[in-house]
Parts: sequence; C-alpha cells; structure tokens
Amino acid sequence: MKKQPLHIIVTGPESSGKTTLTLRLARELNAPWNAEVARTFLEAINRPYTQDDILTIANLQLFNLNTAKKQGAPIHIFDTSFLVLKIWLQEKYNTTITLIEEQLQQSSNDLYVLCKPDIPWEPDPLRENEHDRDRLFAIYEKELKEMEKRYIVVGGDPDERVEMVLKYFNDLVKGD
Repeated sequence: MKKQPLHIIVTGPESSGKTTLTLRLARELNAPWNAEVARTFLEAINRPYTQDDILTIANLQLFNLNTAKKQGAPIHIFDTSFLVLKIWLQEKYNTTITLIEEQLQQSSNDLYVLCKPDIPWEPDPLRENEHDRDRLFAIYEKELKEMEKRYIVVGGDPDERVEMVLKYFNDLVKGD
C-alpha cells in the first residue's frame, strides 16, 4: 500500500508570517510548495473582489492541490488552504461554499501549521484586518479543533517557527 503524501499547510490570520515560513520549510525539507492562490488571483484582477471570486479562488486552490498530488512528492507545503477561504467567507459574507467544506473534510494526511500573529503587521493593499488578528487567530484554532485536524501553533521569530515545525515533523516521522 502506497503511503499518502504529507501536506504541510501553513495557515493563520493576515500578516502572521505564513509565506516566510512556507518558503523556509520548503528549503529545509527540500519539498515542493504552492504559493498563496488568493494573493496571485487578487493581484491579477485589479479590482475589488466579490463573493464569487472566492469560489474562483477555491477552484484554483483545488487545481493546485490536484497538481501537487500528481507530482507524487512525499511532502508538499502549501501557503494557506481552504481553511482560509472558509473563514474569509464566514467573516466577510456570513456564508459558506460546499466545495470548500468538502475539501476540508476530505483532507486526511495534513499537518496544519497555525501561525500566531505575534509579529509586526506589514501593510499590504490586500490586507484588511490589522487590528483583528488575535480574534481571527482564535477562529482558526477553533475551526482546526472542531474539524479534528492535526495542527501545531508556532510563534516567535522566523527561526523559532521553523525550529518548532521541524521538531514536530521529526517526531512525526519517527512515530510512523
């Protein structure tokens, strides 16, 4: 029986160090990675986003996930995931999309890395929640617990975050 690849999903509120951590983990683990789909899409449309755009982003995320699976790498790292889309929809539009809910339920061999917003806010035209990161962090953690996802919380500077993930990852590999 072929072992299922491990998807390491870096998630959390805006400006919490997700992309920096994703790139560092990809380098440390010599693993392929996927950039944040929403950012790429939103920068390309050059207009205010709509609720329908989030469905488009979800479909792009699904395409990236399926492409990653075809690559067959034992580890793949993602800069955000369907969880971000779920929380975004709840917060902005008080709704959900079936595709997103289904994808969150289907994932089985994922390790979520939840980034604390304990680093300085970095302004960015796509970011909306400078003063709400702690509340959003709590929502992410609540969702991960309710969905019974395997996750770790990381904080501190980039080196500390990488060290936390690598320690957890090494312990996880030893346990297999």
